[in-house]
Amino acid sequence: MKNIENQLKNSMGTLIGRTSHAILNKLQKRFREEGHAITVEQWQLLINLNNTNDQYHQQLAENTFKEKSTTTRILDGLEKKALVKRVADTADRRQKRIRITARGRTLLDKLKPLALDVQGRALKGLDLERLEVCQDILLKIYGNVTAGQE
Repeated sequence: MKNIENQLKNSMGTLIGRTSHAILNKLQKRFREEGHAITVEQWQLLINLNNTNDQYHQQLAENTFKEKSTTTRILDGLEKKALVKRVADTADRRQKRIRITARGRTLLDKLKPLALDVQGRALKGLDLERLEVCQDILLKIYGNVTAGQE
């Protein structure tokens, strides 16, 4: 039984999850320390909208790997802060497009150095070549896990 517990404790999934959680917690802490009232989840949606603005709700959920209901909750918070706006689609007024606002872009500019600092600290001391191998491995694992889900 101990062997199974040790294998699970240090399994790839556990290590990836634990590492991701630690990085996101550190980033959330930095946002708070710098006085930014935004969650990491909200930041992730803003980043995605900044890269590909004017998305449908479902697209945004898929592009950020979140459930549609979770995306709705996050968007409600972002909209209250005037960081995004929902706009009726010109072809189908029942559909809403999500757009980042100028205020949202300004906030992202302030958050970018914080995110880069957290990432830099997380990757400190890692050889670039080994890091690229690690990224390739993680992409392969992701591909294996998601194969056939489309």
